[in-house]
Amino acid sequence: MTMNLRAILTLSLFSISLQAHAQQDIPPFLEPLAEEAVCGATEMESTGTLRYCIQEGDRNHVILMFHGVFNNEDAYQTTIYTNLRKNILKTGKKPTMITMSIGRVMFLNGLTGLNGKSDVQEVIGAIATTLRKTGYGELGRANVDLVGESMGGHNSIMMYLRAPNLFKKFALMCPALTTTSPFVPEVQWLKRMDVSAEWYRSLSFKKAMQFFFGSEQNWIQASPIHFAAKWYLPLKNPGPIFVAQVEKDYFGFNSGDRAFVALMKRKGHVVQESITTGAEHCFIDSESFARFLTAQ
Repeated sequence: MTMNLRAILTLSLFSISLQAHAQQDIPPFLEPLAEEAVCGATEMESTGTLRYCIQEGDRNHVILMFHGVFNNEDAYQTTIYTNLRKNILKTGKKPTMITMSIGRVMFLNGLTGLNGKSDVQEVIGAIATTLRKTGYGELGRANVDLVGESMGGHNSIMMYLRAPNLFKKFALMCPALTTTSPFVPEVQWLKRMDVSAEWYRSLSFKKAMQFFFGSEQNWIQASPIHFAAKWYLPLKNPGPIFVAQVEKDYFGFNSGDRAFVALMKRKGHVVQESITTGAEHCFIDSESFARFLTAQ
């Protein structure tokens, strides 16, 4: 049975569980889809469907953005996204922004599938196809930035580390990164991740990562921090990276985010950081994020 079939059978119940937790104490943060947005889908061979919504602007500057868990996978318009877009427009720039989704709960693992391609390769291929068929040119030639939020940050890192030449800028919002293996016992996970109040949702992330990576061996081989440390070879002139996080991430992702920043600096990247005070998840400074994406 392929990963995709297992996902259909297993994640339907798992996703319902995640959403039930989310509805307990997360206020509504989905917003109506912008009227000017044009949406569509690109099918992948074994990784499912890449859904996208385009808000057109400058066709010579395209920003791709991948969402986090709990967000609407069909019409991704959240407060985080709309705040970022508003702050980008305040700079006087109006890039084309394309929100993308590979599913409500989906962590890419980078492992080779039955068709000889990894899920990461399939998603990158689907992005290229989407840009081509919507008239935005070839991925790698165009001025395309990659942005990832939370789970989407994890997935964006998996793509960027394998193909940094395809993106001009790379920016992350509270990426779901951990130096702790999701295969350790729950008590150890909560202690190492320094999680207290949001323990049940942190464990939901743990279970999702376990599901998609499958084994400790796969985690060590392909997870973002391990892959960046062992296999990532930056370009001769590495592109700029921006990482926005909160001082105390209540899912426990601070240590992973710090480790990623340190690794990228050692690899030669110029990494800008924005750390918002407080205890939250993805409560970021949208203004500094917008300035990074629109700076020449």
